[in-house]
Amino acid sequence: VVGDMEGELLSCIVAMQSLSITKMSVKSYCDIPYLEFDLSKLEDHKKLIFLGDILDRGPLGMINLVTLFKLFDNPNPVLKKTFILGNHDLPYLLLPSSDHVPPDINRPSIFSVKGDPNFSLACDVFKQMNEKGYLKLAEYDPDLAQLTCHAVFTAGDNGFLKKFQKFLSQSTAFQNFLISKKRIDQ
Repeated sequence: VVGDMEGELLSCIVAMQSLSITKMSVKSYCDIPYLEFDLSKLEDHKKLIFLGDILDRGPLGMINLVTLFKLFDNPNPVLKKTFILGNHDLPYLLLPSSDHVPPDINRPSIFSVKGDPNFSLACDVFKQMNEKGYLKLAEYDPDLAQLTCHAVFTAGDNGFLKKFQKFLSQSTAFQNFLISKKRIDQ
């Protein structure tokens, strides 16, 4: 489990090393460098969970995001990957890419200026990850009888809670998650 990365990359590297994934190379996506991990030697089934808040605070947020995007794009059947959205990730999914992250919703953010090209790219990457089914709001593991989710969702009359509620009503992936869990004992 990798907690809030907050714009630093070391925790991702350490997590991969803990799974004996040590070979990596540097690639580029839309002029953003990222780490590509060599999963070819992974033999035992492993599970890797990222608990969101990928971009903010640290200087490597976009590198984190693109690294995870490309990691999730790698169709290795041995490594099960889960990305649980955090409260700092949701604006990139919910706001139009021409907008910006209001500082009062997502403080401190590396994107706070309208028209920041990296904000548009971050929105696009999150959108692609969502369309591919990589993003989750929560995950239930029946083997462990455990529900995994990010810890914080902010509220306010015109704030994030309203946007989050709209997302829930429009998210087919989340609705499917709820439908699939109907039979869970309460």
